[in-house]
Amino acid sequence: MDLGRHIIAKGFGRGVSEYKEIASAMEKERVLNAKDSAIFKTMAGYRNSMIHFYHEISDKELFEICSSHLSDITYISGVIKKWINDHQEMIDNSL
Repeated sequence: MDLGRHIIAKGFGRGVSEYKEIASAMEKERVLNAKDSAIFKTMAGYRNSMIHFYHEISDKELFEICSSHLSDITYISGVIKKWINDHQEMIDNSL
């Protein structure tokens, strides 16, 4: 999610503060397509729930998410890596 925020800020000059907004901004800038943006938004929503309502998440639910949906993280990170590799001109190498 932070990588997405950096892409939007450095590559497109837009500040995004909410995690679900990162997905929308990445879709608007064609970093993600609509399907991938929806996956990212779901991940962001669950992240927000884990931070703000951690006491309501059961061990069973957390195990289910980690064991059944880890591929979503791998998939989205792969999509973002591909976009970065395909758009080297947007990468700031000055640091």
